[in-house]
Amino acid sequence: DEAEPGPPDRFVWLLAAWVAVAAALLAIFSYQRHPHVPDEVVYLLQAGYLAAGRMSLALPPVAEAFQVDLMTYEAQRWFSPVPPGWPYILAIGAWFGASWLVNPVLGGINVVLAYLVLRELYPRRTARVATLLLAASPWNLFMSMNFMTHTATLSAALLAALAVGRMRRAPGLGWAVVGGIGIGVVGLIRPLEGI
Repeated sequence: DEAEPGPPDRFVWLLAAWVAVAAALLAIFSYQRHPHVPDEVVYLLQAGYLAAGRMSLALPPVAEAFQVDLMTYEAQRWFSPVPPGWPYILAIGAWFGASWLVNPVLGGINVVLAYLVLRELYPRRTARVATLLLAASPWNLFMSMNFMTHTATLSAALLAALAVGRMRRAPGLGWAVVGGIGIGVVGLIRPLEGI
């Protein structure tokens, strides 16, 4: 069998729903919808003030009581110097009051994107088996329930890979732009991976 690109079938949509729902339930019951490592705290702080249309926070009256790793403190403001890509994506969830739901949704999207990329390279059966393995991966579920950057980076990288696959079959400016946007977003989230 050869690769024969095609749309996701019901099996893939069910796997995507499984990942999104399982990750959301883990985020609620295991992760308790709050950050557990300093990086996550900073991402959420930055997402919160970006969602409010601000580029920084006013310095707290007692700044020493709010010493957070990866935050920059100046005379009148404090802000995060981390790359802005993930905090801007997380800000969408913050704007809706559901930052904890961003990665579970992206985890489900990644299942669909992975399937589409694999269909560019492999027969349907191989793509389905690989997609099943991704959906069953404990690491994928863990990363889809937390506030870290990895799931969004994977989404953007898979989008770029899909664009390359589609350009191989039918060169065109549209897929080149999509691929460039995907890699650009990876660079805004994790600059070295973008390179």
